Amino acid sequence: PSLSLHEADLSKHLSNPTDDNSAKKKEEDALKAAAAAAAAKEKLNEKKFAENKGPIEPASAEDFQFMQAMNVLKGLPVQKAPDPVKLSETKK
Repeated sequence: PSLSLHEADLSKHLSNPTDDNSAKKKEEDALKAAAAAAAAKEKLNEKKFAENKGPIEPASAEDFQFMQAMNVLKGLPVQKAPDPVKLSETKK
């Protein structure tokens, strides 16, 4: 129960029957739109990143973190990690 008091909660409140139907329809449309947006967002999150290629062999040229650690030890410049590849970019 809410602690706030609204006019609609009172026994002799004012009402407009034409607004009541349109308000309900707007509310139903908003709920449908929110459900569709949530479903689309969930579908997008499922396909957000490309599939994993499998485990990286330690100390290989594909092991980015290892290669950058070796660059630090050798005194070479360190590169920033590449952005993750998105599935939508790979299928273009």
